[in-house]
Amino acid sequence: MDYNTFKEKLRELVEEALGPEYVVFLREVPQNNGISQDMLMIWRSGETAVPAIGMKGYYASFLRGASLEGLADKVTAVYEDHLQSTVMGEEGFSRYDNVAPFICARLINYERNRKLLEQIPHRKILDLAMIYYFRVEGFSGHIASSLINNAHMEWWKVTEEELFKRAKENTCRLLPPHIVGMRQLIRGIAGRDIFPADEEETETMYVLTNKEKYFGSVCFLYPRALEQISSFFKSSFFILPSSIHESIIVPDSGRFNPEDLRVIVQDVNRRAVAEEEILSDQIYYYDREEENLKIEM
Repeated sequence: MDYNTFKEKLRELVEEALGPEYVVFLREVPQNNGISQDMLMIWRSGETAVPAIGMKGYYASFLRGASLEGLADKVTAVYEDHLQSTVMGEEGFSRYDNVAPFICARLINYERNRKLLEQIPHRKILDLAMIYYFRVEGFSGHIASSLINNAHMEWWKVTEEELFKRAKENTCRLLPPHIVGMRQLIRGIAGRDIFPADEEETETMYVLTNKEKYFGSVCFLYPRALEQISSFFKSSFFILPSSIHESIIVPDSGRFNPEDLRVIVQDVNRRAVAEEEILSDQIYYYDREEENLKIEM
């Protein structure tokens, strides 16, 4: 079964399972870096929020042998889990007071997303844009997020400054930072020590993300994060934007040339990072003495 047929069949099964008061439809939704994703949209009469569920992962499961009926059951379960979440309350997404405690921030590339940024509140930082989303955790642990757009701001009668203030408070509370040395991370992935026994045990690079390892590149902009990182290393440091989900922190020990680090980032972006997850080809530098963050030219 090809992808287009799969999407329509799954849509029909989900709509049938939910009942006549629901409308289930497919829509291509803009994502990061100009990439669009097919989403299954579920609307119930009288509701203000329309959950969107990505199709790509479900089709991959189908190709691995999952049944259409079983996948439809999973989609409806995810939808009902979030529908029952106490976060929304009776008035749901329409009341800003319901939404405010769960507004978070993440980073995308500014130039690659100019068209998207025309439709959403944002804040330009270096060559990046900080954007805002509403995060809900269902009773079963499923996480859903909804990008906040200009229409939401008008609806709620709030400004970008208010969204920024809320996101600054919420993001580090809901998604605390997590930093680990690159060697330690590789050991964890490999399940064993793969480094030569006589090699010096020194961490030269660290991965910074959040507890969920999702949209974690924003962690270096958490309140006082830059000062705390430089205090820990007792030096200035480079930030390599390895994807929208994490950054690599490199203490400025004099060991690395900035241009070499930039080449590494650009090469990894071309070879190992999905197009929709690329954050930037630049690298950043935090000067501990000047307390200044800049693009390293």
